[in-house]
Amino acid sequence: MSRDWRGRELACLTPRAYPDARMPDGIRFEACRRNTCVVCAPQKILSLAHAIALSPLSQAGFITLATFDDPLEAARRLRQGANAAFRWLHREHGLTVPRATIVELSPTGRPHVHVLTRKPAVPPRLFTEACSSAGMGLSNIEAVRRPPIALSRYLYKTVLPAFGEPLVADEGDLASFLELNGNRLIGTRGAFWLDREGTVLDGSVEAMKAARRQRRRPKWGEPQEGGSS
Repeated sequence: MSRDWRGRELACLTPRAYPDARMPDGIRFEACRRNTCVVCAPQKILSLAHAIALSPLSQAGFITLATFDDPLEAARRLRQGANAAFRWLHREHGLTVPRATIVELSPTGRPHVHVLTRKPAVPPRLFTEACSSAGMGLSNIEAVRRPPIALSRYLYKTVLPAFGEPLVADEGDLASFLELNGNRLIGTRGAFWLDREGTVLDGSVEAMKAARRQRRRPKWGEPQEGGSS
């Protein structure tokens, strides 16, 4: 049985092993944290959701293709098309928009890309024009209305189990999601990862660490370590 340095059992099916004299058998295990792991990937997704929620989102949108043959090729075109649309916004209107993209298949098998943005906000008509200039199909963008955690969970609905179920992804669903997204759990451009104060963070790993630190802070009125109760 694989246990970490605290003696806790690891749910990860492919843990990493390290020499550690503190352990009874001289080996310490840590979760693999691979995107392909059906146990670690859902945990990383929830960590990403908390990292996204550190700073307010501005808008959420989607982009489709007018026609497509192969879903994987369509997913590649969607990722490139989304970037081309935002480059057009920067070139033609001076808008530099930090954003994240996640590709998924609809129940009918039609690929589309979800877009989350930080400020500045993009007028919906301008967003449609930008997507059209990039050769995309239907598109829309509007102000974020859901809490960030709920929104993030919705965007990963094809991978995350339903609420109340064990947090283990279906191997086929996870593999399909990673294929559509270039083997990444999320794609970001610009200064998307921010902390509570709006400071730019150096990528998703730093953002997830900042989110973990934020969740560990005691709430108002709770005793702090080393303090009086």
